[in-house]
Amino acid sequence: MDTVGVNINYRPLRIAWAIHSEDFDSFRKIVRYSHVLWGGLYSPVLFVDCPDQAQQIIELFRVDFILPIGDFDGVQEFPKNYPHLMKPFHEPFIFNKSKGPFEFYSRVLDIRNTLDFLRNDVDWRSSVPEKFQIFDWNEDDPLADLFLMMLGALPAEEEVGYNYLHTLEQTSKFEHYSIDNTSSIPLACIEKPSLSKLVNWGLRLKPYAHERYWNQSGIFIGKVDSLDDLVCFWNLRACNIRILFVDVNYIERFEDILPVWEQDIRESQINEIFDDNRLLVRFCSLEEKEIPIAFRSEEYVSKLLHSVSWNGLNVHAPGVFLKSSSALGVVSSSEGRPQVDFSLANKPFSEAPKFHFQLLVASVPLISRYYDEAEHSFVVPYYPELNEYFARNVHFEYDKLRVEPDSVGIIIRATQSEAFLRSLNVLELTQKIFNSIGYQVNLSYAGLMAKQLLSRLGGLQGGRVFKIPGVRRLFKESSIDESIKKKVALIKIGEKDPSRPEVSFADHSFLFIEKRSRSEDLSPASVFGYLVEKGLFRIGVEFKCKACKLPSWLPLDSIQSEVVCPLCGTINNITRSLADSDKWQYRRSGVFGIEKNAQGAVPVLLTLQQLDTTLFASSSKSIYLTSFELFKNSEKKPYCEVDFIWISPQQFGLRTDIIIAECKDAGPFEKADIDSLLEIAKAFPRSRFDVYILLSKIAPFKTDELSLARNINFDGRHRAILLTSDQLEPYFINEKVQEGVERRLDWSTPNAMAQSTYYLYFEHLD
Repeated sequence: MDTVGVNINYRPLRIAWAIHSEDFDSFRKIVRYSHVLWGGLYSPVLFVDCPDQAQQIIELFRVDFILPIGDFDGVQEFPKNYPHLMKPFHEPFIFNKSKGPFEFYSRVLDIRNTLDFLRNDVDWRSSVPEKFQIFDWNEDDPLADLFLMMLGALPAEEEVGYNYLHTLEQTSKFEHYSIDNTSSIPLACIEKPSLSKLVNWGLRLKPYAHERYWNQSGIFIGKVDSLDDLVCFWNLRACNIRILFVDVNYIERFEDILPVWEQDIRESQINEIFDDNRLLVRFCSLEEKEIPIAFRSEEYVSKLLHSVSWNGLNVHAPGVFLKSSSALGVVSSSEGRPQVDFSLANKPFSEAPKFHFQLLVASVPLISRYYDEAEHSFVVPYYPELNEYFARNVHFEYDKLRVEPDSVGIIIRATQSEAFLRSLNVLELTQKIFNSIGYQVNLSYAGLMAKQLLSRLGGLQGGRVFKIPGVRRLFKESSIDESIKKKVALIKIGEKDPSRPEVSFADHSFLFIEKRSRSEDLSPASVFGYLVEKGLFRIGVEFKCKACKLPSWLPLDSIQSEVVCPLCGTINNITRSLADSDKWQYRRSGVFGIEKNAQGAVPVLLTLQQLDTTLFASSSKSIYLTSFELFKNSEKKPYCEVDFIWISPQQFGLRTDIIIAECKDAGPFEKADIDSLLEIAKAFPRSRFDVYILLSKIAPFKTDELSLARNINFDGRHRAILLTSDQLEPYFINEKVQEGVERRLDWSTPNAMAQSTYYLYFEHLD
């Protein structure tokens, strides 16, 4: 059995709490629930009656499931709008209040687990503050809801079925601190460790994108009696933004803590780089004129949070993780697919039997392409809408897997000791993705031939041999039923192309198609030997039957001293022919021995090989499928044929690049072909995919082809990727200097390829 290293990042489940925008009571319940759930403060709240904003919040926080709270119209039915975020347990709520055979338990990690783990972990126990504070305030305090969010409170025992306060008070590290509703907010509220700190204890944050300006710490100006303001403030803090809520109606109560807060923020910003170093003041429901004059000076800058502020361009919600661990995975086969089994060890949480029902996520980074296997892949693109499909095929339980940016999240029990991941069938995955946008996929005859050719050559990098023009010419000019002598084959491989006299075999003398000494140049003989070894040419001998006098050709593996003439059945002794070395001949075999049209696979394989080489940062986590037909769901006739599709997760994994390709030897690209590919590209959801159309040919593009290709760029986006022999034949895609282009072209990502195509062909036209 083979082994592979598996990194495991454990994390709490991330809940999206769904309420109505007028339901204060449900919001208060959520805040209390969140203060007994490990990592609960990083779970957002959304309004079911603001569906567009709710969609943005779900996307921004990459939540695992939605939990509705309250009886307002539409609340309980809201999760049905997101069937891919199914609840990972069948019970109605996260707390088990029954007094049956099991004691109380939470179905997700809670602070009981936190405390149990802290008591047994030496490193963590030494870093815990001497005392946590349990803050108390009067329920009639007008700032009670602010204290609830800022300092934390616990749900009542009759509501959740367990007395969390009793558990905390049994720990010597907790003490009570009372807040008087007639005086200023004490400094202890921002200086003493509260329940909010305990709930987040031991968590680390992982950004899924570059931090942006609006993640800057600062102040939130609002009103405690506005649920819009409360939820907005809550979600900002769930993005790990240090922010203080200041109520404009009770600003005098902040006179003690506000100067200390501002000084701390300003000092922390000294070593941070921002476009604007003024203190950031955010507001939501207020009008700008309602902001106190004190916050309108040049020392502050105000930002309005509105309905589209959660679209991912303004604030950023990082991933929330516990400690990580590593394990040695064992690669085996399950139902004909590679599978990796690994242990769940060194857990950064308590796995005591009493926490058996608690669920969390074991996040496993995507396993790179395993042995360049094109049939199956461990790469799972970030397409959460297919969570159930991924779960059933990668892990088995339909509700226990979440696709994540650049990883797969397996929902496990706290006491679980082992897990596994199965690979996906690339064809089935491609079919599922296209089905989601209204197309059916059938692998074409050309796709089957390309698949066999890749198998013969040992993968994409075997296509390097087709960079040599003489090799392509050898296959093109030889017939499937005619033999060729080795001397003739070597001449064809090494000679110049009559149509391109500036290109010679010497241009590829440093090309490595197999292992050899660095001091040894590539030769036509070694190239031909490689083709024969890979089974693209077959060795044999031609003889004339002594009876019928007609010539026949026999492959080497069927030759004996006496053979039967395949034409008349006469037995012939051919030892004399075998003794003459000049009699050995070669014929196209394998895929190329089927029909001449099989040569259409050559530009496809050559283009794929160049993508595999050029997109080095992501090629190991990319998948591809060669030549297939697309059918619209309502039609029986093929809509079009795609030469290949390349699927590659972007850096940080939040989006996926898709390249749809049409490859030709020298033939022209037709308008109908490009229009079909363009329609398909527009069908992919832009929130998930960046789609590019690649046109490649081993010849220059003609003017009318460039006019057609220019239409691929739409909506201000560069989507066309054009490759010719200038990019396909060199080992490095930018090896050949492009005349008339002063800037250095970048081809390292699909987006960079599209930009370089624009600079190369279209910039002078704009």
